[in-house]
Amino acid sequence: MDKFRIRSNDKSGIIFDIGIAYTKIGFTGDNGPIRIIRTPSELFSEFKDKIPILKNKKQPQDFIQAFEEGEQRLNESQIEGNNQLPLQKSETQQIYEQETFIANSLQNIQNLNEKIDIFLNHLFYYELLQKLTNKIIYICKNHLIPHEFYDKLGTILFNKYEITKIQFVLNNSLPLYITGQLSGLVVECGYYDTQITPIYEGYPLMNCLITSKCGGYLINKFLKNYLLKDNSNINFQNIDFLQLEDIKFKYCKLLLKNQEDQYSINEEMIQKAKQTLIPTSLIASQIEQQTQLEKSQKSNQIHQQKIQLSYYTSTKSLSQGLFGNVDSDEPNIAYSILQALQKCDPSVAIKVSKNIIISGGVASTRGFYERLRQEILFQIENNPQVQDLKYLKKYLSFTRINYPPNTLPWIGASIINQLNPNEKYCITVEKFRQNSSQIPDIFGNDYVYMLNQNSKDQEQGNEADDII
Repeated sequence: MDKFRIRSNDKSGIIFDIGIAYTKIGFTGDNGPIRIIRTPSELFSEFKDKIPILKNKKQPQDFIQAFEEGEQRLNESQIEGNNQLPLQKSETQQIYEQETFIANSLQNIQNLNEKIDIFLNHLFYYELLQKLTNKIIYICKNHLIPHEFYDKLGTILFNKYEITKIQFVLNNSLPLYITGQLSGLVVECGYYDTQITPIYEGYPLMNCLITSKCGGYLINKFLKNYLLKDNSNINFQNIDFLQLEDIKFKYCKLLLKNQEDQYSINEEMIQKAKQTLIPTSLIASQIEQQTQLEKSQKSNQIHQQKIQLSYYTSTKSLSQGLFGNVDSDEPNIAYSILQALQKCDPSVAIKVSKNIIISGGVASTRGFYERLRQEILFQIENNPQVQDLKYLKKYLSFTRINYPPNTLPWIGASIINQLNPNEKYCITVEKFRQNSSQIPDIFGNDYVYMLNQNSKDQEQGNEADDII
């Protein structure tokens, strides 16, 4: 694949696409990122209060709901505090608590800065082998990641690495630049959530933006549960993240709805699908039970066995994670797309539905496009809540781009660099210092508007086992 990749001689700009699961990085002018690496979870450890999805034993839920719940808890605590009589504290105790709070806050900030610094140092000096002096950094900004993270990231880039300027670009609209059109529907299938953004004549319609909690995390959750059932005779030490990703993209496949219904007609067909195994080369660790004497001598031996993957698991885990039952309030990407189109005016909905762009790693699963189109048509015909969109059936068109779906936002940012970037979204060293050495929240108004408009439409998350 590398021999077909176009490399530019211009190394003056570096493009960042930092996600919670993966980070894409490379040089401007290239037609693809140089490195795609796993994002360290420690980068977002300080934002767990604002991103509850990162907490253990929480089912994936969208960031909008997370922020809404955080603000609601804050308001409730303030109301409760106002209804209670304040306890009198000594002046010494008040000073001690205030100093302790300031010290803890400074320590948290210092820890976060160190984690980001270590991450950037690894990227620049070990992955890219470049110094950042006099470089331009392009950051693909996601609406649903707290601005505080980008603020810390930009502050370190300016203060320590001495870059010239930072250009922010909106992650939700970047794949549209690859198509050469001004209108379209961008479906970003991320690891923790899916964002559907209608874009009309170059303007993202934030009041029509829809998020759904289906994504790679939810697929891995179902896949792990099914694998444990298929391999009940094996005492798993662990099914790690890389194994789940490997199984998902190599051995799993989405079937068409009628094909999936064939083995779900009765219990006999379901059991037959569960007993049909797919040959894999994946290895699982098993601890063989030893006698008491051997245990006392600490001579437990670890044997290697192949992971058994049934035909039922390879198909059901994908369909449940992406196309759940809408009547049971399960996440469904097709239904979320129709909800976004339903919020648009008919003339706008017709225009954006002619150019549907799917980006994100989930779109790389086999059979995704065929099943998505069939599921959209099925929802229009059978779901009374979206039957008013029947006029769109003849206009639905998916734009297939000959690049990996998970790199489309990064490639869109590379294209923007070749055009004339909007200086409105550019932060120079002078602007940074004039703003009290802080990164201004450029997309703040759109972000707040999106929260207010979409938080009421989100689903509640339930308790679930942690995967990673």
